[in-house]
Amino acid sequence: MNSVDLSPDGRRLASAGFDGTVRIWDLESGSCERVFSAHGQPVRAARWSPDGRRIASCGADWDHTVRTSTLLWDPETGVVERELVGHEMGVLEVAWSPDGLRLASADENGRVRLWDTHSGECVLWMRDKDGWLGSLDWSPDGRELATGGADGILRVWSSRAAEKSR
Repeated sequence: MNSVDLSPDGRRLASAGFDGTVRIWDLESGSCERVFSAHGQPVRAARWSPDGRRIASCGADWDHTVRTSTLLWDPETGVVERELVGHEMGVLEVAWSPDGLRLASADENGRVRLWDTHSGECVLWMRDKDGWLGSLDWSPDGRELATGGADGILRVWSSRAAEKSR
């Protein structure tokens, strides 16, 4: 597994697999409730939305050319509600804003995109550096986004403008 994420109610776990699947696990029984397959290659991360009504997953889907994808799933049905397209390299991490209205995605090329989760539009993008970014986290108020990557440097960005705030 590449990543795991507990649901907001603490009853389920989402896992991102090397086998290209997102799995939903019931923590009380230990059983796998659902298996979602839409990524053609390993899923790098799977993250619950703050309200527990959606899961975002990411990876790089290879088929003759790189088609990167971030998918928004309904965890009850396994239906992909939206595909967020815009990265040129594999997407390594995703993070929901505290209010669930935006999703940040980071790629192998040092780019971060902020998406409107209702429209699917990229509302802002930032370039950190050359090289991959594999860590993202929002401030509790959603005003800042922290990134970390291969260079070992942590950066904090304003989520309203493509500028470093710290």
